[in-house]
Amino acid sequence: MSGSLLRRCGMLAAAAVVFLVHAPLSVAADPVRIGWLSSLTGPLSSAAIAENQGVQFAVEEINAAGGIGGRQIELVTYDTQGDPTKAVNFAQRLAFVDKVHFVIGPVNSGESLATVPVLAKAGVPNLIIGTIDELVDPKKYPRAFRVINTNRQWIVAANVYTLKVLKKNKVAIIGDTSGYGTSSAKTATQLLEAAGVKPVYSMLIDPNKTDLTDELNKAKAAGADVIMPWSAATGLLARLLNARGDMGWKVPVVGHSAMMVPATPNC
Repeated sequence: MSGSLLRRCGMLAAAAVVFLVHAPLSVAADPVRIGWLSSLTGPLSSAAIAENQGVQFAVEEINAAGGIGGRQIELVTYDTQGDPTKAVNFAQRLAFVDKVHFVIGPVNSGESLATVPVLAKAGVPNLIIGTIDELVDPKKYPRAFRVINTNRQWIVAANVYTLKVLKKNKVAIIGDTSGYGTSSAKTATQLLEAAGVKPVYSMLIDPNKTDLTDELNKAKAAGADVIMPWSAATGLLARLLNARGDMGWKVPVVGHSAMMVPATPNC
């Protein structure tokens, strides 16, 4: 089982324990309804599909073992397609129509920026798997709990590896136009500048763009000696790596961990 699947299984199991502790005894026969917001189609789907398998696997295992205090889990899944507007509509449906006990997701920060306030206002507990730091705030969102590392931790690690290990300081930052990509590219730039390094090239790209040759040629012309992409869209990352290879530009690429997703090098 991949690390992503294991994390999702552990996440759901932990949530089940928390729910069991706080579940009212008077409704012991009712199912535990869990909302699951996942971008199963669209540019962010590669990682989400793997995560969905992990969530479903965890539900099956918990139910086969007797459920949560004798209560079976009922998973209510909606495909957000990576669209914040759709994510908000589904979050409202989960809270007010499906009346779930808690919600997992959405699976990317751009959508979560839109849904976290909605679920907080509805009083529905939310397990956050987006990485942007602002998604968790004990005062604004007391029922939102992070179950993944923060985006800043990823960015700091990438910056340290670039500057200290590779000893490169001519950085090209490429983000996508989603809320996540925009925020991450901005944070990466700020942290590099705090370390005394100003990126030689910065660009935000539509995650559906097919040809990235022009952007990479501009980064190369700017003197970049490392590419730092911040996007969870594995298709975009694959096209970036392919364009770099077609150019014969042997420059290191350091950035978002979605580059490790199996679909990326195969695209």
